[in-house]
Amino acid sequence: MEEKLRALEGITYREWQKLKLVIDNKFAEIKYDNILDVSKDTVEELKNIN
Repeated sequence: MEEKLRALEGITYREWQKLKLVIDNKFAEIKYDNILDVSKDTVEELKNIN
């Protein structure tokens, strides 16, 4: 978990807001699977948020 947290070092608040929105949406879709899979669609969703 520490390694994942350190990967976020240097992220801006605006970037965090975008990332959080995508992650929250993705986990809402997969709430019973409990494992995040970063697919091409997930990355595209992040790119489309302005």
